[in-house]
Amino acid sequence: MHFHARRTIFAFACLAVTFALSVNGSAQRNNDDWRAAQKKRTSDYLDLMDESTSLLWDSQQIRAWANCEGDDVVPRLLKIYDNPPAGFQTNIPYLAAAAVLERHDAPTAFPGTDYIPPRREPSESDVQALREFLKAHVKSSPDIWGVYCAACILALERDPEINMELLEYIGKSSTPAVNRAALLEALSRGGFEALRRVLEVLLDEKFKGSAEDTVLFEATVWAAARAYKPLHKPDQPVLEEWRQVFDGILLRLDNKKIHQRSIREAALALQYCFGTKHPYQYPAMWLQVFDSGKDPLGDDGRTIANFMGLDILGQRILFVIDASDSMLNPLTDEDKDAIRNPITQGKRDKKKHGDDGYEINWDRVRTRFDAAREHVKWTLSRLGKDKQVAVVLFGDKAEPLPFTRGFIDCSKTAIKKIYAALDSVRAGEPAENMKEKRPYGVLKGDTNYYDALLTAFRTGRSGIINSPREHWDLKLIEDGADSIFLLSDGSPITDGFSGQTPNIEYEYDTYSLSDNKQGEGEWIEIPGHDAIPEREVEVRDPETGIVTKRKIPGSPAVPPRKMWKQKIHIKDEYQYTHNIGPYANQNASSVFFRSPAMVNFLAELDRMNLVRRVQIHCVGIGEAQMGWLKPIAEHGRGQALFFGKNKEDDPTVPDLPKLPNPEDD
Repeated sequence: MHFHARRTIFAFACLAVTFALSVNGSAQRNNDDWRAAQKKRTSDYLDLMDESTSLLWDSQQIRAWANCEGDDVVPRLLKIYDNPPAGFQTNIPYLAAAAVLERHDAPTAFPGTDYIPPRREPSESDVQALREFLKAHVKSSPDIWGVYCAACILALERDPEINMELLEYIGKSSTPAVNRAALLEALSRGGFEALRRVLEVLLDEKFKGSAEDTVLFEATVWAAARAYKPLHKPDQPVLEEWRQVFDGILLRLDNKKIHQRSIREAALALQYCFGTKHPYQYPAMWLQVFDSGKDPLGDDGRTIANFMGLDILGQRILFVIDASDSMLNPLTDEDKDAIRNPITQGKRDKKKHGDDGYEINWDRVRTRFDAAREHVKWTLSRLGKDKQVAVVLFGDKAEPLPFTRGFIDCSKTAIKKIYAALDSVRAGEPAENMKEKRPYGVLKGDTNYYDALLTAFRTGRSGIINSPREHWDLKLIEDGADSIFLLSDGSPITDGFSGQTPNIEYEYDTYSLSDNKQGEGEWIEIPGHDAIPEREVEVRDPETGIVTKRKIPGSPAVPPRKMWKQKIHIKDEYQYTHNIGPYANQNASSVFFRSPAMVNFLAELDRMNLVRRVQIHCVGIGEAQMGWLKPIAEHGRGQALFFGKNKEDDPTVPDLPKLPNPEDD
């Protein structure tokens, strides 16, 4: 069996065993020598990261090290953060910081059970290392992700002295606003008892309407919403001791200098907290909620712009549309019926938009991409002129639609140019050796979610930046997307990374079988088997789902026999090339809960969106794996919808944990 196949099977077997042992409360294997050997091997591999050009392999070693025991684990991860290997100075620090947080974060329940495993408590030396790391990096905006991950662990310690340190950083003007917001997020995650007083102080600060004020105010509102939500009782006014906090929020919303995105963000936070039907944009509506605990309007039947039935909030709207080769797969009549349904829910404001709204000619919709394109055009025609839009298409990599390299105003002229740019996207001819797998042609290759969302977060009014500032750049926070709509028919089977592992030497014990007695060993009975005929198997392309057939040669019958089993010690070496990185999974036929690829990807999404607070909605069509799209939407505080043959059923995995959704009846 191929080395990668053996390692993959072993990894998932270990996951299954770990899950079973945890759920049953059984004792874990007590093998100190084995653990020490595994840790030594992982440590040796970490020493070789400078020789690696494979981000996938590097990430695997970081995760393996984060699962080791000892006081040297966290310090070494922090050292990797500060001194990443050449070639990966951007991604390795993100992966190392996320590994530290995952190692000591508050655990969640296993899916489908009430069992919550115990938290792996950091040692005193771990805590001290994190405090020193925070002190060294808290004044650097590019280090916001590392600052946040360290602060989350420290906040979970609920130590008064540590909390005072975090408060001092938040209170210092020398701490960048994005880092102050990240620290406040961390404190609220840790359930800081004095949080209410901290929020009162922050809301008393003079508000100038700058980008710095914007990110800190939004962090304050969300911290208040998370802290108060467990205390809120339907039809009851806000508790007296919390009234100063919420009145302070309304005073900010009445300020003429308030940024439009902050009004939207405050509305979403308060909707989450109080469970109202809608995220109201007017302070007077929230005043009624605070006074009575009642939803002022409830289900008022209002109609606002939507995409595939999902409400559009915010000023800058970004459509991220799958243009991978599988989007050329033809639609059946049943597919069309499922995808057409959201259209019937929309109404057009003729006073605002006139009578020239775009309507879809479904007779011309033949492929999945046709349907996606037409839905985007339909939605654009119904957006107000105050909105700004951009469109990103993705396959192997993501590219902006030529006319929308940055956000543009929704004028009639601009929208017509977007229509033309979308209509100009045409299928190409596949290479000769790919024609069987791509019978409907090619668009932009395989499905790459990582580059799609990275490009989305790097898109602003003036275009797409080409540097890793998407998670902290204040201009992007003000001029970037407010809402992202991701539409796909697949799962991320590529992420744009490739590379080669170091040349790894390894030793292990195994057994050889031979017909003759050789050295020390024993004779064993080997059962025979019947002849195996030649057979034909179906192979499914992970991108398009197209099934091709391949012949497997047969083998003759073998009688039962005795063979000599001898233990041997093997010294071997390997060096492999990976054509993906840590954010994709080429096994497109299945999704594993919290697989390494998904954990890495969602951590990247959390990093990019930490203070950006973009609302991310996901739409799945065709063979879309909602096991990916649902968590993406949940981490983006949005919704995920699936339109396909089995619309009522999740086609891939069990339900995953999610935030309460005020839109649920």
